[in-house]
Amino acid sequence: MNTYKIGNKVNCIIRSYSLDPIGSYVFTYKNEPYTVLKDITAQITYTSQHRDLTSSQTVLSFDHDFISDIYLSDVKINDKILNLIYEPNTTTKLANTFKNYMSDDNATIYLDNTTDTIYQVFIYNQAGVLEEAYGTLSTITPLVVQQANSNYLICYSYECATSVNLNRMTNYYVTLDLEVLGNENDQTQTMWIHLDKCALSADKRLDFNDTLNTIDLHFKSIQSDDISYLTIHSVE
Repeated sequence: MNTYKIGNKVNCIIRSYSLDPIGSYVFTYKNEPYTVLKDITAQITYTSQHRDLTSSQTVLSFDHDFISDIYLSDVKINDKILNLIYEPNTTTKLANTFKNYMSDDNATIYLDNTTDTIYQVFIYNQAGVLEEAYGTLSTITPLVVQQANSNYLICYSYECATSVNLNRMTNYYVTLDLEVLGNENDQTQTMWIHLDKCALSADKRLDFNDTLNTIDLHFKSIQSDDISYLTIHSVE
């Protein structure tokens, strides 16, 4: 197996291979762009097949190299990427979080009202003692607690519009177009690699750090009647 690393700067268009929807996104045309990935890294792996057939009169031999795997790294996580690798979650869509609040002179806390209703609410006073709990609580009405001018930790959940199921995955066929930007002998060189039919593999690792949330996408190249190819444009 030979491995070829490509480019120091890669962009990628992920396209529809068929009219099958991806998540809630419905395609109108085959080869329609689904999403664009910018400033990623990529790796293409080839697999070789070799056969020798010997008879009493002749020797037949062939070698065939074909693309087997495509790895796209440092892909920024967004709604379209999540829907590509996971099935949409149609049941529970809760974000579970916490926040510190200070009660005022009247022992009142004004909750953030980015959402009208929060769920599974647990209210801890400054000593860390659970003071009150609610299954459902409105953020429109001020919250009255027991202690004035005191710090409170409130753990709660709220409903989100986007949610995916981390334990399930739907495989999609897509077309990949890679734009590889680089330099050769002090000349700008751009390569375009067209990979006609690819299936997303089951690599679901999520990487989180202080500056960026990314994921690595692993595609399997599917042999088809259509041709994958590379084109090069050099600028003097």
